[in-house]
Amino acid sequence: MTPNNNKKDNYIIITLFILSLLDTGFTLLFIETGFAIEMNPMMDFLLSKSYIYFLFYKLFITAVFCYLFYIYLSAYKYMRPILYFITSIYSLLLLYHLYGFTEWLRTHI
Repeated sequence: MTPNNNKKDNYIIITLFILSLLDTGFTLLFIETGFAIEMNPMMDFLLSKSYIYFLFYKLFITAVFCYLFYIYLSAYKYMRPILYFITSIYSLLLLYHLYGFTEWLRTHI
């Protein structure tokens, strides 16, 4: 397999990783302040053990999937719609986090 040479796709992969980082940051902020709880049972279990476990697992899994997209995107045509779908879902999740953040700010200012 050769790495993907399509710059647009590579930007989408980088965007996906950045969205995951932002999701992680907002999740930790909201949990630490008591504004929200983690809904994913696996991630909640990791959070109950340590923030480090949570961060490592979340970022490791995201990095692995981004790498797989980078390597296999040009070889398998079905990968592009999957990448765009996942990035769209993360974008919507970030909008939800931004709404939550504005509500959190409103209650703390």
